[in-house]
Amino acid sequence: MKFIDDFIVGIAIYAVMFWGLFECGGGGFLVIGSVLMVLFAIYHCIFCSIVKFQSYWKHQFSFLLIPSWVVVYEYSRHLVAYSYDESGLTFALIGQFTPTVITRSLAAIGGIWLLSFVMAFLIWLVVFFFNHRQRRYVQAISLCGLAALSWVFIAKNRFDHACSWDAHNWLVTIPFPISSISAPAVFEFVAEADSFEKESPIVVLGSETILAIKMEGGEIEFDRPEDELWQDLSTRANRSVVVGAWILMDGREDRINAIVQFSEGEVVGVAAKHRLAPFVESQPPGTKSLISLGWLPDDAVRNATPPDVAEKLLADVPKPHGVQTGVCYDIFFGSAYLDGLNESHEFMTCSLDETYDDSGIFQWLSMQHSRIRAIEARRSLVRCSLGGITAAFDPLGNEIQPIVSRAGMNLYRVPVCRESTFYSRTGDWIVWFSYIVVVSWMLHGEYERRRQRRQVDVV
Repeated sequence: MKFIDDFIVGIAIYAVMFWGLFECGGGGFLVIGSVLMVLFAIYHCIFCSIVKFQSYWKHQFSFLLIPSWVVVYEYSRHLVAYSYDESGLTFALIGQFTPTVITRSLAAIGGIWLLSFVMAFLIWLVVFFFNHRQRRYVQAISLCGLAALSWVFIAKNRFDHACSWDAHNWLVTIPFPISSISAPAVFEFVAEADSFEKESPIVVLGSETILAIKMEGGEIEFDRPEDELWQDLSTRANRSVVVGAWILMDGREDRINAIVQFSEGEVVGVAAKHRLAPFVESQPPGTKSLISLGWLPDDAVRNATPPDVAEKLLADVPKPHGVQTGVCYDIFFGSAYLDGLNESHEFMTCSLDETYDDSGIFQWLSMQHSRIRAIEARRSLVRCSLGGITAAFDPLGNEIQPIVSRAGMNLYRVPVCRESTFYSRTGDWIVWFSYIVVVSWMLHGEYERRRQRRQVDVV
C-alpha cells in the first residue's frame, strides 16, 4: 500500500510538472507527457522507499538534512533521465521558483542546485518555525537560518559591486524567418540600428532552425533561396549574424541542430546544440514503438544528430567567436554555457522555437532559466524566440529593455562583463556536498540499526 500511495503522489507531482506538455495538446505531446509522468512517478516511489528505509527521520535535527535530500532527489532524477534519453531533466526544479532577490545573490555561488537547496531550506524553516509543538531549540535554529539568509541579501551589494563593466554590445533580434515580403522592413530596421553611435559592431540574432543548410567539404549551400537573406545581412562591415540552422552534412540522413555565425558574407563559426529536446529530438528507447502503435504521430519527432556525433562532424569547423551560443533546450542546463566559457566570450545567446507552447508554461520556465544562466556565467544573455518571448538579461540577472522595438524586432544594448563566478570555477559543489551528507547519514543510520540489534541480542 505504501508503494501505491507513493505512486499516486508521484503521479500528482509530475502531472503538475508536465502540465505544459498536456496543454500543448497536438503533436503527440499528450503521449510524451503521460509517458514521462508515469516513468518519473516510478522513480519517485523508488526514491521514497530508500528514504523511508532510513531511520534518520527520528533524529531531533533530521530536518536539517531535508535540503540535501531535495538536491539529491532532483539531481539523481536528472541523471536517470539523461541515461534514458541523453537529454536530462532540469526544468522541474524547485530552485527555478526562487524569488529574484535570492536568485541574484546565490546563483553565482552554486547555480540552480544551490537555489533548490535554499528553497527547500526556506520551506522547512517556515514549517518548523510556525509549528508550536516543536521545542524552543528548533525555533532558535530557524531564527539563525533566517539571519544567515538575511546576511546573504545584504552581501548582495558586494556581488553587485564586484561586477562592473565599461563596454557594451549591440544586438538586433529577429524572431522570425526573413522572406521576400519581410526583407525590406528587416533591412531597414538593422540599418536604423547601425545609425546609433556604438562602441561595438551590430550582432543580428535569429531564432532556432531558421535556416536549412547543406555542408560538404567545408562549403555551404542553402536549401531555400530566401535563407541567403540572412547571409546578406552580414555583408556590411562591422556586422555579424548569429542564427539557428538545420545542417545536413555529407549526405547523412540526420540533421544537426546548430547555430551558424556569418561575418562579411561568410560562415565564420558553427556550434551544435548541446542537449536534444526530450523525445522530440532524442528519440529514446520506446519511441518507435509508440509511433508504430499510432500513439505518437510521425511528425512529432525530428531526425536530429546526437550532440556527441555532431561535435565530431563539426570538429574542423571553427566555433562562433566572441559569443557563447545555445539552442532552445540548452537554456535549462548551466553546463551548456559554462563549458568552454572564457574571457573572449563577451555575451551569450539562446535561439529558440517555442511555437509548440500554447500554454506559455515553458516560455515562463525558459525565461527563469535565462536569468539564472546570465547570473551563473556573469555574462549578458539575449534570447530570440520564434513564437515565444524575446528578452535580454544583464550579468546580474536584471532584464534589459530594448532601445527600439518594431514589428517583433528589438534592438538591445547589453553590458560586457568578463569576470568569472564562484560557480563557474567550482561547478556543482552543492550537489556533491548534498550527496556526501545523505550518504553519510545513511551509513550512520545503518550503523545505529546494527548497534541496536546487537544490544537486543545481548539482552
